[in-house]
Amino acid sequence: MANTKVKGYNILLTIGGKSIVGTTADTFSGGGVLKESIQKSDAGSTQYSNAGFEGTHSVNAFVYNGTAASGEMNVESLMSNCATNATGTYVLPFGTTPGDPKITGTCTFDSFTLNSDSENYADCTVDITITSAPTVTTV
Repeated sequence: MANTKVKGYNILLTIGGKSIVGTTADTFSGGGVLKESIQKSDAGSTQYSNAGFEGTHSVNAFVYNGTAASGEMNVESLMSNCATNATGTYVLPFGTTPGDPKITGTCTFDSFTLNSDSENYADCTVDITITSAPTVTTV
């Protein structure tokens, strides 16, 4: 199969089976953590090993008033989850076609930021820390 571009709207973070109402952008960042060591037995040569994974998700969304639909998290639930550092399982697919990659794991809500000015619709940013090494499977 030839390479195909991934459309941004096909990448939607869900946590505990719920998406964030009004999501406009998802950001996934992470990678392995290198641990450096020097031992006498190898004549002081620096050695590197993988000590785990560190990563984050960040979601930008419009702020909506009212009750969230089934399968969605609204502003109140996002702020509450961030205030209590709630944890959950996440799913982040990179497309909708069978065989497209999908990342899963556990995460913790970190912070909620409200962004507003005098003319535009209010939006928010939610930051989430990945707390387990991600598992890559397919849709």
